[in-house]
Amino acid sequence: MRLSTSRLAPFTFVQKFYLRILCGAGAVLWYLMATDTHAEAASKNVLVLYSNHAFLKEGQEEHEGITKTLGNDRNAEVYSEFLDAKRFPGPDEESRKVQYLRRRYADKNIDVAIVSGLPALSLAIRYGNQIFPGATVVYLGIRDQMGDVALPANFIGVDFRLDVARTAELALSLQPDARKMLVVSGTSILDKIAEGIARSDLQQFAGKVSLRYLSGLDEADLDAALARADPNSIVLYLSISQNGVGTEIIPSDPAIRAAAASAAPVYGIYGSYIGTGMVGAYAQNFETVGEELGRIARLLVEGAPPKDIVVDKRAAGEFMVDWRQIQRWGLSASNLPAGTQILHRPPSLWEEHRTAVLAALAVLAVQFLLISTLLLERRHRRKLTTHLSESEQRYRNVVETQSDLICRYLPDTTLTFVNDAYCSYFQRSRAELIGTKFADFIPEAARPEVFERVQALTQDAKTQRYEHEVLRPNGEVGWQHWTDRAILDGKGSVAEIQAVGRDLTELHRAEAELRERRKEVTHLTRVAMLGELSGALAHELNQPLTAILANAQAARHLIRGKKPDLAGIGEILDDIVADDDRAGKVIKRLRSLLKKESADRSTTDVNRIVMDTMQLLRSELIDRRVAVDLRLARSLPPIEGDSVQIQQILINLILNGCEAVAGVANAERRMTITSRSTGNDIEIAVSDRGAGIDPLMLDRIFDPFVTTRNTGLGLGLSICRTIVEAHLGRIWATNNPNRGATITFSIPAHKADHQ
Repeated sequence: MRLSTSRLAPFTFVQKFYLRILCGAGAVLWYLMATDTHAEAASKNVLVLYSNHAFLKEGQEEHEGITKTLGNDRNAEVYSEFLDAKRFPGPDEESRKVQYLRRRYADKNIDVAIVSGLPALSLAIRYGNQIFPGATVVYLGIRDQMGDVALPANFIGVDFRLDVARTAELALSLQPDARKMLVVSGTSILDKIAEGIARSDLQQFAGKVSLRYLSGLDEADLDAALARADPNSIVLYLSISQNGVGTEIIPSDPAIRAAAASAAPVYGIYGSYIGTGMVGAYAQNFETVGEELGRIARLLVEGAPPKDIVVDKRAAGEFMVDWRQIQRWGLSASNLPAGTQILHRPPSLWEEHRTAVLAALAVLAVQFLLISTLLLERRHRRKLTTHLSESEQRYRNVVETQSDLICRYLPDTTLTFVNDAYCSYFQRSRAELIGTKFADFIPEAARPEVFERVQALTQDAKTQRYEHEVLRPNGEVGWQHWTDRAILDGKGSVAEIQAVGRDLTELHRAEAELRERRKEVTHLTRVAMLGELSGALAHELNQPLTAILANAQAARHLIRGKKPDLAGIGEILDDIVADDDRAGKVIKRLRSLLKKESADRSTTDVNRIVMDTMQLLRSELIDRRVAVDLRLARSLPPIEGDSVQIQQILINLILNGCEAVAGVANAERRMTITSRSTGNDIEIAVSDRGAGIDPLMLDRIFDPFVTTRNTGLGLGLSICRTIVEAHLGRIWATNNPNRGATITFSIPAHKADHQ
């Protein structure tokens, strides 16, 4: 908003206020220009006409209210004029003012005119079309001063009347025991109007209080009369703008004198009197009225139709009191009417030091929260400590009652905790064990592997399960199984390692004894098989021995002749050597099968083992009238294994095949032995044309003591599976599509890069 003011009274009379307005307008203009250098020119013009001069307190408060509401509207150009009608009355003066205003604002195209007071309102009604044609008029007028004047349609504003009765009600609510009321007024026209309103309004209180009117007195007589007033009486000050001798005065000046001189509380009918020493009034707050006038003008500037604007009734009047005078006269604020505005009351601690109070409350709230948090944290820690203690006790009870060995150790194998079972195993106390390294209890040869596993655990933080040898207290070497798991610190590094161990010494001994028993069973099985083959083996030995005997006799006969046939003798000797070699090989194979030795692993040819087995079983197969077809793949890679044990597998499978075909016709007694490579493994399959295997027995046929023969023990195939698995292979049985069954076993081929 941009403000412009002018005067119709002499310049010297309003100079100070005029300069104040100009300075305020300059500050507003500077602010607007600084915040928006590209602001558009105002599109609406507003003219404010005040009835009195610029130094009247009511006018100043009203101007402040208008400026507060309308001053932020950057689309309005606001002009102010002060008519000073009381001091410059008369038709001629009015005519000069109209001519001045008409010429001054002829090219301003006033859109909204705000008129305050009866003189300005009367001027606007009679000459508004000349001064601001087409403008909407926003007025402030006292109905009691307007009579029956009809307002044009383009007028909208705040109507109010001097409600002297409401002021009397306020006074009586504060002084219910009062019995006298002094009514003070002046001699000007406005003073007389106010007195007339008072005489009419106060008639209703005639039965409660006695009324005395003090009108037209000079200052001295008025001061004397008020000084003699009963302290329990009520003084009602209306208005004195002209004293008893006809001197024009500012109404607030005698109001101040009256309040100071009076021996009883003084009340007024204008809000501007609050602060002069009067207790209170039912009146307009002129700043509030100014704000309402400015609000209505702003809505009109923004384009709102006048008929749609609702006037705020609060601008018509309200109860207001001076808190200082309430305290001065000892009046009770609790008797005030509801909604009374209390002025000049010392601010409360909250009002005066709100920021400090908020800061203090914030500090207290933070302290409360901190203390509460600390108390809760302390309580929580106590619970955690108790819970942890109980948990540790439960953990210790569980750990100490375990039969397993439990310990914790650092990555360098230093023990930090051991349970009772650990102490009992090594026959040492906990104090002796903690701080020592458990690696000292492991044979030196086994320590590197244990160190590697601990190192791997610290790097990967995974669970490790392993077995190692241990030095028992009696000097023997035992075995233990351990499950180790890393315990991490807050940074994710390994702080300790917890381990649970179990002694496996007895288990290892049992396994070793079991292995020995298996070897014995395997050997006995071979011996038993050779017993079954004794007839065939005797035949295999008889043939070369008989041939050797015949050749020796023939050689002796030739030598006795006169001319020995040396060439024939040489051939006979060659036959004797061959037959001896044949018999020696049979005996050698028998000795290898009958020997009770540990397995001898070496690289060997599977097909060679098959051929040697066939030579050993040739007579048996002939006796049983079983034909064997050999389908051996060529150039098979060697295997790494014990040839005697593999030959035992083949003998067992071939003899089982002979038993399977024993019940079929001679022409159908056939078996097939196949060898082939599957890439990483060598497979050997023995197939017969017998009755096959019961499907329910296929998965159990390799279990111990499971047999399909009435005379068998059920250990042959179980031993075959044990031998195959010891060679890291596998064995399985299937029924042939047509007839018979096939048992196949596979052994990993030997890789040259492992040699």
